[in-house]
This record gives sequence, C-alpha cells and structure tokens, in this order.
Amino acid sequence: MKQLLLEKNLNNLTTLWKKLGAQQPAFARQSPDIFQSANWPNRYWLDAFSEADRAAFFSQHIETIPPHVLVPIWGINPQNDELLETALRTNGFEPVLVQTGMYLELTASSHGGLTNLDIRKVETATQTSEWTQIASASFGYAIDETVIAQLPSQSDIELLLVYHPEDNSTAGMSEAGRPQAIGTALLFTTGDTMGVHMIGVLPTGRGKGIAMQLMNFIIHKAKQLGCNTMTLQASAAGEGIYRKLGFQPQFSMRSFRKTI
Repeated sequence: MKQLLLEKNLNNLTTLWKKLGAQQPAFARQSPDIFQSANWPNRYWLDAFSEADRAAFFSQHIETIPPHVLVPIWGINPQNDELLETALRTNGFEPVLVQTGMYLELTASSHGGLTNLDIRKVETATQTSEWTQIASASFGYAIDETVIAQLPSQSDIELLLVYHPEDNSTAGMSEAGRPQAIGTALLFTTGDTMGVHMIGVLPTGRGKGIAMQLMNFIIHKAKQLGCNTMTLQASAAGEGIYRKLGFQPQFSMRSFRKTI
C-alpha cells in the first residue's frame, strides 16, 4: 500500500509536468524516464522509480542541464538520491526548494464541505489570464500564460479562481469593475487520484483561513467525483494546513538549481 500511494503521488505530479509540455532531452531521446520542461514549470527529472544504472546515466549528463531549471531529488530511494545529489553539487547545483509529499485517503469522515468563498472554474481566456496573474503574484515567480492557456479545455484538469464574498467592495474590485480574485488552485485527476497543485493566496488575503476553506471545497469535490486518494507536495508554509485536514507525509522532495 505504501508503494502504491507513493506511485499515485509522484505519477500524478510528473504526468502533469508532461502534459505541460515536458519531453525527453537531446541526450535521452529514447529514454522513457528522463524529461525536461520546454517552459514553465522548468523541471528536469529522472523518474522517481528508475533503477540505479539510470541514475548513473542521468548523473553523467547533469553538466548539460540549463541553469534556470529545477532538478528534483525525490527522497524515496537513498542510493539514487545520494548519487544524484553528489553529481548535482559537483556541478554547482544547490537545493532551493523543499516540499513534503502528502496524501489523504478519502472516506466518508474526511474533511470537506461548504465554504463561503466564491470559487469559480476557469473557462475563458480572460479568466486564464487572471489565474496566471494571481498565481504568479501568490508564488512570487512568473508563470507562462501560454502554458496555462492549454489547460481549461482538458477534461482531467481544472483551474480554480477564488474570490472572497467580502471583496465585492470597491477595495476588492479590479479596475474593470470586476471582483478581484485572491487565490488559485489546479486540480489534476489520474485514475482514482486527485492531485492538488498551485494552491496560492495573494499576500493581502493570507491569515484569513482562505486556504483551509479552499481545501475543504476541493476535498468535497474529490469525494463527489469518486476519487479515493488526494495527493500534493506541500511547502513548509502550507504543510500545517494539510496536516489539520488529515493529509499524511510520505517523502521530502528537494529541488536543486545551479547557483554558480
């Protein structure tokens, strides 16, 4: 069961990256387990469940990895992790992001229910632009709108924009006179698993319980869709919220970027 849950989490994440445009790099055109993002989310990775010889092969080519991308070490295979970390550090890479892989097995007693947030599915080009802007501001880095624009039409992906009902005041309106979104989410379903990604809240909306309410909404939605499991990769800032909702930690994933 533990192995199956690991596979559900990491396969959901990396399948999403592939849907966002990742392909095999030039040195691994025939390899089924090495991928590089063409644009955002700027990842370059070896499949988490690859054998040691594949980790050695990947390590030999780390010097060719562009400096702007992130290379994850999954934290589930000590032998591969040590080999990859040594090669990364030798080539000037350092860890810049740490996330905890987590899962929730959905039952009738799982959290989830009504919220007073106004949560809307992204369906139009205008909403896609707004989602990209809010997510970029929430996470503090630029997200490529051309990548996001392909997602609303895909049946296994759902983008959500979050509005607070109190923000119908002038302070919560955009210059065009529309309510101003304060948060985002990206939901990606693989089999019976819903992966939760890009849970972001603008700095002005934090500390108000918005992320907790949004997650309760998403848990309720996953149960309605018949999902058995939810997975995510939590930052240190968000892990406490997910633990309160019943999510259990699985692995610690470190992402490396070239710093010299």
